[in-house]
Amino acid sequence: MNDFEQYTQDDIDILLASIKNMSSNIPKNIPIFGVEDKNFDLFDKKYLIDYKFSYHRGRIEANRFTILIRFIQHPGHLVRLDVNSGTNHRNPDGSKVGKTHIHFYHSAPEAGINHDKIASPLPKEFANCIDDLTSALETFMNTYVVQEN
Repeated sequence: MNDFEQYTQDDIDILLASIKNMSSNIPKNIPIFGVEDKNFDLFDKKYLIDYKFSYHRGRIEANRFTILIRFIQHPGHLVRLDVNSGTNHRNPDGSKVGKTHIHFYHSAPEAGINHDKIASPLPKEFANCIDDLTSALETFMNTYVVQEN
């Protein structure tokens, strides 16, 4: 299952639901404010895929952050959550999604759509958890089956 350009939406759904194990644990006491920029190795034992799990929050805006799972062997994200990004996201078809949105991996080179260019509104799981990084991390990890060491 490593032919990234051939992934269908069903393949992506399978990968999102598959268990991904972290090589180390997220710090338990994430500060409420200030820069947070962490990266962790992930591995899917079933499909033998290496990932990076990352989260980033800038120095000034505590309620603006990104959480993502990206492929190691390919320049795309499996999933990326953007919370309070600088501007509304414009999709390749011209549609707009708000500053808080989610990206899933897409591969449609014939349509000029590759990797994470399409954003969608947040799934219902995230409805009440994006006010702070800690809550969003917990929901993201539960939703996309990221297990700590």
